[in-house]
Amino acid sequence: MFTWLNKQGVKSSKGFILQGVHRFYYHYLEGQRCIQVDVEPCTEPDGTYSEIVYLDSLQRWQPPFDSEKLTQKRVSEIRQNISEALGFMGVKHSFK
Repeated sequence: MFTWLNKQGVKSSKGFILQGVHRFYYHYLEGQRCIQVDVEPCTEPDGTYSEIVYLDSLQRWQPPFDSEKLTQKRVSEIRQNISEALGFMGVKHSFK
C-alpha cells in the first residue's frame, strides 16, 4: 500500500520512499539509506509519457553508506519496489 507524500513522492507500507527530486532522477530511501535512481523521460509513439529507469544507478547507496555493496538479490528487490511505486504514481516505465 502506498500513500502520497507530495505530488512527486510516495511512501510504501513496506517502509521505503520513492521521491522525485529532478526530472532525471528519483531518490529511493530506506531509513537513512538513499540511492539516486537515474531515469530518462520519454514520449512513447502514441504520445504518452514514460520513463526509462537505468539499472546501473542501483548499484550502491549514497554516502555515508556507499561502502555497502548491494547484492543482486537486493537490487532485484529495490527494482521491484521502484516498479510498484512508479505504477502507483501512474508513471509508465521500463528498465534498461
